[in-house]
Amino acid sequence: MVVAVSQTYNKHKIAEELFATACGGKYYGNALYVALDIPCIRESKNELEAIQRALDFRSIPGDSDLLKSAALILFLDKSPQ
Repeated sequence: MVVAVSQTYNKHKIAEELFATACGGKYYGNALYVALDIPCIRESKNELEAIQRALDFRSIPGDSDLLKSAALILFLDKSPQ
């Protein structure tokens, strides 16, 4: 599945929202949901599982670090949006 990300809601914005969710400030369910279909995240098994758990409200210890890792992966990803 190819994810079309708008100019205003791009991978960097999704990364910011994943990081904010990981820090516990806010819950950005849309960023979590969209991230599931981004190829660089789909290739990262642990981060993908942490995102799915966050969506299901069943996070385990260490998931906040994995969400931060997912945010970093997205931020550094150079593939087309």
